Amino acid sequence: MVPMPWRLYLLVISFERCIKKFNVYIKKKPKDFVIIAIYVDNANVASNNLESVVNMKTKFIKLFDMTLMVDIHFLLGIQITRN
Repeated sequence: MVPMPWRLYLLVISFERCIKKFNVYIKKKPKDFVIIAIYVDNANVASNNLESVVNMKTKFIKLFDMTLMVDIHFLLGIQITRN
């Protein structure tokens, strides 16, 4: 069986593709959001809910051949902090 591409998978699980940035996908819920930015073979997951980030990482690791999922500190020259 051929694995489903990331982009198609995100659309299947109700993410919406950003109109201005085609490699960014957003899923909004009443109390939280998840943003996923895909670049070549990297996926960056951001959310205002840590549980949502952990759930997406778990799904990605199960469905795709992913090995390293770590916290990011800088992205495109922007410092990322988490509280």
